[in-house]
Amino acid sequence: MDGSALGTAAAGDQRGLLADLYVFGAGKGSCTLTKKLKYQVLWDEQFMSEPNWLSAQERQAWLALLSTMTLLPGALDGPLQQEAGLSLFDYNVLAMLSEATDRTLPMSELAARTSASLSRLSHVVKKLEGRNYVTRCTHARDARVTTATVTEPGMDLVTGLAPAHVHNVRTLVFDQLDDDDAADLARIGRKLVRGLDPQHWILREPAP
Repeated sequence: MDGSALGTAAAGDQRGLLADLYVFGAGKGSCTLTKKLKYQVLWDEQFMSEPNWLSAQERQAWLALLSTMTLLPGALDGPLQQEAGLSLFDYNVLAMLSEATDRTLPMSELAARTSASLSRLSHVVKKLEGRNYVTRCTHARDARVTTATVTEPGMDLVTGLAPAHVHNVRTLVFDQLDDDDAADLARIGRKLVRGLDPQHWILREPAP
């Protein structure tokens, strides 16, 4: 490797990479990358002796993606926090409810549309309830289902924030891309989402 942990490494570099990854693990012999999807990297002999290192092109693509995932959320989160004391995730919860029929979704569907666990979503919705932006109630036809509804103050808030938020999304993302780039981004994004969660809600929508 050229000295990075993503290319063809010397033995010492390989051990350093494995040690760095292991600190995130849940136990000896595995590294849990995400609870929800239960992905594991298994440290077997073949993996350690014959690692499938990234090519130079793959390394550039991965580092660009990783940098975007690191930088973009904070750049979008900051203005929302400053203007309304909301995180990007909070805003997305309100936005998904505002777009739904009757401004209401079952909590399970809202979790799917915000790519969140039910426990994380419940915590956030409870916080938004405390600010009178969301209400929860039992579904009228199925007592096992809890629904969330954006309130009038919540709707006013998300409607007021939307123009500036969309401007920031356009400035940070789409102003950097031409139409072909945007189409490629949608196509590649859907491929990556499908690999992570084949049932993800955005895959229900027809590809552009």
